[in-house]
This record gives sequence, structure tokens and C-alpha cells, in this order.
Amino acid sequence: MVSIDAYQYFGTDVLYLGYLSRFLKPGGMLGIVMPALMQEMGDVIPDHLTRPQANGKVFWEDGCRSFKTADWWHKLWAGDSSVTDVRMEILRDCWRWMLIFCVKVISAFFSPKSGCGSLSRNIEKKTSRDNS
Repeated sequence: MVSIDAYQYFGTDVLYLGYLSRFLKPGGMLGIVMPALMQEMGDVIPDHLTRPQANGKVFWEDGCRSFKTADWWHKLWAGDSSVTDVRMEILRDCWRWMLIFCVKVISAFFSPKSGCGSLSRNIEKKTSRDNS
């Protein structure tokens, strides 16, 4: 099972990984790639994230509160008995990979065959195995 740039919005609940792991076959793998913080920010959001950017929009929205550190996610997942072999990895310069991914997806979606006419965040990858 794979989730790209989504799990952080619904997976922060302490019970969610146990629920999700029920859909894995025994020995199945769960892989997650998502934005990550390099350090905890606490209750005070840095000013540069709350000021309007060049496009006039503020980067930090309420949904960004679900961005956590690799350590935070590791503690959450390692404490869940439904999975084993929990590993986290910070993917440096991953915005390059996300850009390639997005270009390929958009190219496929907007290709003539389909009939349809700045990612620079840090990303972390999570994997684990079902504990059955």
C-alpha cells in the first residue's frame, strides 16, 4: 500500500495505523511519502511561514499543523503493535523527485490521448511490515 503526500492529513490519529494495517495482507508493506518538518516548531509558527509569499498567499495554513518530524512519526508507528520493522528516512532534495513525479502525472493527464486539453518541502518516507 502506498500513500504520496496525503497520509499526514488523516494518519496523525493514534488509532489510524492499526485500522489501516488491517487492509494489508500478512507480510504486506505500507510505504508513505509526505512533507516533514526537520524540527518541532511548538506553538509558535515562524514569521516567514505566516507572511504572504510572492504569490500573495501565506504558506502556513491550518492543514500544515499535520506536518510532523520523522521522530514524531517513528514514535507513533513504533508504538503500534500492528506493524513491525518501522523505518523512517529523510529524503534530501526530494523536491526534485516530486517535481519529476508531478510533471509525469500532469503530462499523462493532459496528453492528447487523455482528451484533456514549487514543491520544495522536505519529505519523509515511512515503511513498515504487517505484524501477522
